[in-house]
Amino acid sequence: MKFTLLICLTLCLFNIINGQTFSVKGTVTDDKTQRPLKGAVVRIVGSDGLDAIVKTDSTGYYFFDSSKLKSNTSYIVSADASDQDYLASSAKANITTVGLTESKIFTADFQLRKGGVIVDRFFPLLRFYYEKADAVGSLPDSLNYIVRLLKDNPTIKIEADGHGSPDEKDAMPLSMERALVCKIYMFTQGIDSARIVAKGWGSTKPLEGCSKSDIRKMKTKEEKIQACEMDRRVEFRVLSFNYKPKDKQ
Repeated sequence: MKFTLLICLTLCLFNIINGQTFSVKGTVTDDKTQRPLKGAVVRIVGSDGLDAIVKTDSTGYYFFDSSKLKSNTSYIVSADASDQDYLASSAKANITTVGLTESKIFTADFQLRKGGVIVDRFFPLLRFYYEKADAVGSLPDSLNYIVRLLKDNPTIKIEADGHGSPDEKDAMPLSMERALVCKIYMFTQGIDSARIVAKGWGSTKPLEGCSKSDIRKMKTKEEKIQACEMDRRVEFRVLSFNYKPKDKQ
């Protein structure tokens, strides 16, 4: 403990003697309500080997003082509140003191998203052709967002919900096949299959305004076709935040 304190004081004095001090401050908030998150973990990793964490206070504020940051060094700052069911931020702050000749206080704010919600609105829409499990457009373009989300949050488990449209005769098995197509792709990208639960809902959970009765009321053929196309989809939601690989159980 005394040795660690001596190192921190030495680094701080070195920067002061050279007329430079560096620090990082910021806040962590809920991305929807803007409510400050108390107890969120903020981590800073430096090219000099630094790896330190602090927790936010009741106002969501955190601070790394000048004993942590040195001159001519680069750092990555990230935030996490998975113990409060928040997804880790994929956006990380990259800061550097390399080449700086004056003191500076860096600011890095983070907004975290609550888990347990449908997340399809945050990535390119994943739709499917009529009576097929083939995706419209590029499957990787749509699913790589989810892959990145899972890699950024290694303890979460998700559900892939496959859906069909009311005009499809085999909507139930098709919806399951669509969910499985997504699960298999993510497995090929290094995601443990145990972290993804695939479910098929057939046409039992249409989007708002796209139910069978809604479609019947539509005046044009084009409107009906578009509504059915919207229903042929896969959505994702977070099931839990406590996944542990078998080798760590």
